[in-house]
Amino acid sequence: MSRGATALDDGTTTARWYVVKTKVRAEQVAEENLCRQGYEAWLPRVNCERRRRGKWQPTSEPLFPGYLFVELEPGVQNFSPIRSTRGVSNLVSFAREPKAMPEGAVEALRQLHDRLQKAGVEPFAKGQKVRLVDGPFRGWEGVYEARRADERVIIMLQVLGKQQPLVFARDDVIPA
Repeated sequence: MSRGATALDDGTTTARWYVVKTKVRAEQVAEENLCRQGYEAWLPRVNCERRRRGKWQPTSEPLFPGYLFVELEPGVQNFSPIRSTRGVSNLVSFAREPKAMPEGAVEALRQLHDRLQKAGVEPFAKGQKVRLVDGPFRGWEGVYEARRADERVIIMLQVLGKQQPLVFARDDVIPA
């Protein structure tokens, strides 16, 4: 049973998960402030890589940009403080009433989230067009083939009339 949920006679809880719309790029701020107020909040994140200052760097980004989930007990916990929480825009509502997520939906999302975290994320998909930004082939476009363990990538380039697999530093490649 999660924090703040009360058990009913049949063993179920009255707490339900709701979707919170956050302000632009304020998901983490909203999550921190909701937790600080005693709410159970969950911001699913996915590990990925972004190119910064010419290098690929690992980062973590919201799985659903602009949204997070909060668990509430209607009638026991008040919705009003959530709306004025720093980083929060509003609760997702229908007919001006916050609408709870379907039973089991957040649990299913948590399982998906766990699988995504374990799988890892490639910066490119096999077959994706890429461009070289450094080295003797700077400006050339090719097709991403694979990533090697030594932080290098294999790119298929059209050289001398046929496709050739060539190896490059991962930092030298960007999406075309």
